Amino acid sequence: VGVTVSESSAALTPASDAIIEAGALGLLPEALRLGRRARRIVFASLGISLLYNVGGLSFAIAGKLTPLVAAILMPLSSVTVVAFVSLGVWLAARPLRSPDRN
Repeated sequence: VGVTVSESSAALTPASDAIIEAGALGLLPEALRLGRRARRIVFASLGISLLYNVGGLSFAIAGKLTPLVAAILMPLSSVTVVAFVSLGVWLAARPLRSPDRN
């Protein structure tokens, strides 16, 4: 991950993944923690999706899943993963929004 330290937030550095103002350099450890949390959320959502699809596939192979039910469950799986990711990101970023933060 490339991080650029800049005196101005208007500086454009397309070669870096993140831009931190020089005055906020102390927030770098928190940004790295947030990045690790985000990575865990991505892997967990991939796991949920994989389990959901393996379960659906096994029911379909066994002949216990009609096309109508599969058509209903398919978008429901997407909504489930999006809801999980949204909740995970909201919870991961909650310490950044705490009112007692200096």
